[in-house]
Amino acid sequence: MKVVKNTGCRIPTEMLIVIGILLMPAFLLGGESVGGQPGYSLVPIKTGKIKLIYELLKIKETDAHAIDASPCSACCWYLFENPTDSVQEVYIEFSLADTQIYSINPSIVNIKVDGKPPGNRQIKFQPHERKIVYVKQKVSWYSVYNFYFSFPEILQIDYPSKFVYGLKLESLWAGTPERIDIYYEFWGECNIEDKGWQDTRHLFIQPKGYYWLNNHTLAWRIEDVEPKEDIVIKTASFSCYDTKNDIIKDWVGNCAEEVSCVDYCEPDFHDEPENWYEGNSKLYTEDDLNLWKDVDIDELKNIPCRYKTYKAVLEAYPELMRNVIYAVHGYPFKTPFWRSNFEEFAWYEPREDFSDAVLNEIEHKNIAFILEHEKKIKEYLEKLEKEETATRQKREKGE
Repeated sequence: MKVVKNTGCRIPTEMLIVIGILLMPAFLLGGESVGGQPGYSLVPIKTGKIKLIYELLKIKETDAHAIDASPCSACCWYLFENPTDSVQEVYIEFSLADTQIYSINPSIVNIKVDGKPPGNRQIKFQPHERKIVYVKQKVSWYSVYNFYFSFPEILQIDYPSKFVYGLKLESLWAGTPERIDIYYEFWGECNIEDKGWQDTRHLFIQPKGYYWLNNHTLAWRIEDVEPKEDIVIKTASFSCYDTKNDIIKDWVGNCAEEVSCVDYCEPDFHDEPENWYEGNSKLYTEDDLNLWKDVDIDELKNIPCRYKTYKAVLEAYPELMRNVIYAVHGYPFKTPFWRSNFEEFAWYEPREDFSDAVLNEIEHKNIAFILEHEKKIKEYLEKLEKEETATRQKREKGE
């Protein structure tokens, strides 16, 4: 797909008319409403005899929660032409598309043809006549949330929220659009230049070739080509952890007891140990302790928050698995952090008479293995720290 930025080309008279409509007061754009069912996208004209010359699409999030599935407004101005020598009458129609409207109620659509309601939904084109069709539609982010805490998935990026707009529908008309301008405006406080905002969200944007008009508005310009992809914007919010203790505390808060809003927890130790404890019957391996050995370090570094979480979880999980062995047998932790966290579990019963003699041979081997693994992790993290320091120093020197 050819996507370009502003080229300074001459704007046709019809486009100036479109811009003029953009500047009209909102009340002039009201009028007749047409209901569309959820899962459907508006196709103002569906015919092989009418050509789409130009399209201006403006999508705007309406409030701070739009990124979590609240409505967005989509306003579109189409410039159509009847390239034939005969009169053409076409209908404003709805057509099934990939657009997902997350709403029980129909999407409300306002339609204007050359500034007037279309009446019976028919549009009559005289030979070689051009008309401007204005469409306003309420569309929404589509969100499916699962609330859980998972050590194995702590670094994964999931996209529970997404916005899809059926741009491929433009291929339904005759010929190839000369130009399509698209603007997607995030809610004002979503600022891509704000490091805090970037650190807690990851954006997937399609089609490629977009540019940022400002710190919260995406823009595309598509010229002389039929769109092959729909507009898709997906966002992932993820938790950030500075230290291993932060991760352990969050895990305990989610898993020590069944919480109604938490779908599942992994590992899940809230039940009696006999239902999940394997430290006394299974010899642990590297695969049991380093669940993130296949991650792409360079990709993680693109989001500093995730990279910091990666380093923290490498320390947190082995230490947790080692201390669980002791906790199951009632070891009275001297460290307030570990004692207070395990006390959140009903099965933990500290014993002042605890002795290593209660551990079986497999448990002793697992503890020794985990301690050796933790030593390797410490060396690995020190190596990463040296590499980061060296890179930072080179950057400061301008090398």
